[in-house]
Amino acid sequence: MIFRVFACYCLALLSAAASAAVVTLDAGLLEGKQQGGVSRYLGVPYAAPPVGELRWRAPQAVSPWRGVRKAHEYADACTQIGGFFASNDQATFDKPYGSEDCLYLNVWVPESGAQARPVLVFFHGGSGIAGTAAHPMYDGETLAKETGAVVITANYRLGVWGSLQSPALQTGNAAEDSGSFYLLDMIQVLDWARQNCQPLGCDPSNITISGQSAGAVAVLALLRSPLAEGKFQKAISFSGLPFSASMGEA
Repeated sequence: MIFRVFACYCLALLSAAASAAVVTLDAGLLEGKQQGGVSRYLGVPYAAPPVGELRWRAPQAVSPWRGVRKAHEYADACTQIGGFFASNDQATFDKPYGSEDCLYLNVWVPESGAQARPVLVFFHGGSGIAGTAAHPMYDGETLAKETGAVVITANYRLGVWGSLQSPALQTGNAAEDSGSFYLLDMIQVLDWARQNCQPLGCDPSNITISGQSAGAVAVLALLRSPLAEGKFQKAISFSGLPFSASMGEA
């Protein structure tokens, strides 16, 4: 009898941890998981896959989906060579890792009754050639719970896919011709956050961007970018320097 009661109790806990948290986003219904007082939505697309004709182009809007999309697992990292910033699995180190179809983000929403929560967006480090928002060290559950903020981590294009300026790629679009596709990805993340704040219970006028290492450098660039103007209110740069050079020097 005691065993049956204990088994039922354990099943109830597991059911509670796995219960669906469904929200209606711009692109469709999204099902997450509730865990530790936080609803988590993992592997959420914020842009169309940047492949084929969309390679080395500004990120495009997500195509709406039908039915309920499950957001229970992290998406692939962006294409890179595996290492510490990409994975905690040493078997993946020094090998091709990730996918070009990688423009996904993760969201942690505290389950408290508070409305209009602040938003904290975090961009990972990795020298602009490595890293992923899916790394275990970037799990946002505790941060969301302790701050009461909606926490967002996001992938962005890396290496030659994220930063490449070439006459062969010129389109006449000044943003695309800059070659800074990773920054355009980050701006798209901010647009996604602002557009989907209502179902997530957050305040689109209270967004803080933050980043570490390469992410910190990107934060400093976003502070200067007219394309990001008005899309965030605060910024935190962890361990980054503001790089700036003329085209000749570059």
